[in-house]
This record gives sequence, structure tokens and C-alpha cells, in this order.
Amino acid sequence: MIPWARGNVARARSCAGVPSRRLAAWAMAFALAIPVASAAAESRPYGILVNGIDHTTPRTEIASLLERAREAGAHWIRTDFFWYSVQWSPGPWNWAFFDAVVEEAAARGFDLIPILWGTPRWAALDGVFAYGVPEPSAWESFVGATVARYRGRVHRWEMEPDCPGSWAGSPAQYADLLARAYQRVKLADPTALVVLGGLAQGGDAMTDFLNRILSDPVHPAGPSFDVHNVHTNFRSMG
Repeated sequence: MIPWARGNVARARSCAGVPSRRLAAWAMAFALAIPVASAAAESRPYGILVNGIDHTTPRTEIASLLERAREAGAHWIRTDFFWYSVQWSPGPWNWAFFDAVVEEAAARGFDLIPILWGTPRWAALDGVFAYGVPEPSAWESFVGATVARYRGRVHRWEMEPDCPGSWAGSPAQYADLLARAYQRVKLADPTALVVLGGLAQGGDAMTDFLNRILSDPVHPAGPSFDVHNVHTNFRSMG
């Protein structure tokens, strides 16, 4: 488990019994960004971020966290799909973690929004684990294989979380990553939606990042996502 995630696991564990007004506050930007598509979604239009889980997390713990989210009234689950959790080293895939999340979410009627990121060290151009900029062809293979495996079960895919803060590369490198991901998603599942990596916390850094990826001369980001995604966490927007 990556170190920063532990506190978020505790927050997810405590979500059962949260009043609906607080749940709505946590999930507002998330829920408003996604069209309501079913009666179930209309009755439970809120979502919860469940993070701090990866391939080292027992399936019983994954199930427990998702059950607490269900008890809190969530319909959407946004969670990390770390690349390193299915391909720690080059070669065969180990889908056990992703399978567990998808199956446990489906068993509780959740719509799932996985965040594709978590570059394994071997695939990082800069050698940085988890936050590193991925080698393009390896990234394409990861996205394509993952979306193809869960075609028909997962309908939305987010590309990296909390940009630009958690993105170690440049805006141009993110625009390239996004364009490659969009192509692979649509090839694997033409009906799936690509969600822009959540622009986080407001301020000049966020708007500058967005402007730069939209105006990128090689891969302008506009045609490379279907859902615009903003995270505030209700902190200062200054």
C-alpha cells in the first residue's frame, strides 16, 4: 500500500451512518459530472472515493469497505486501479486485485469509476514508482488490456487522479498520455467514457494545467475525454 493512502482507508471505513447531506457534500463534484442513467442512480445519486487499497489488501477488507459505502447510501464508487498491482514486473498480468474490486462492487450494485495510474517502476520513464511518467507503449498495453477485460462491467475510466498535483510529468506529457488512453479505451470498448484526471484544489496551477493540455500543439486534450472532472475537497480555492 502506498504510504499516503492509509488515512483515506480510515475515512472510508467510517462512512457507514453518515447523514446524506454530508455524503452529498463529499461527492458533489463527482456526482454532477456523471449523467444519471438509471432508477437506482436516481435514488442513490452520490458517490464515495474508496482508496488506500491495492493488491496487498485482503479481499475481505475490500468487501467490508464497499459494504460500508453501500450502507452510507452511495451508488458510485471511485477507486484506484494501480497498474503496479496487476503488472509488478514486465510479463504476465495478475488480475486478482482488479477482479476483486469489480466483483465486490457489482455484488452491491455500484457503478464503478476506476482511476488508471500507479506506474510500476519498470515502466516509468523517470524511474519514479507510482507517480512516474509511463513509457507510452507499455501504458497503451495496460489501458487496452484493462478496459477489454472489464468491457460491459465498467463504463467509465479516469486517467490519473488529482492533476496537476499527483502528476509527475509536464502538461504536454499528460496530454500525450490522455490521447493514447482515449484511443485504447475506444478500441477496447467503444461505449466506455474517458474521464479527465480530476483537476484538484483550484487556483492558478489547476487552470494553467487545463489551459495547457487543451492547447497542446500535438495532442490537444479536448477530443481525448468525455467527462470533465474537478475535485475541490471543499478546501480553499485560492
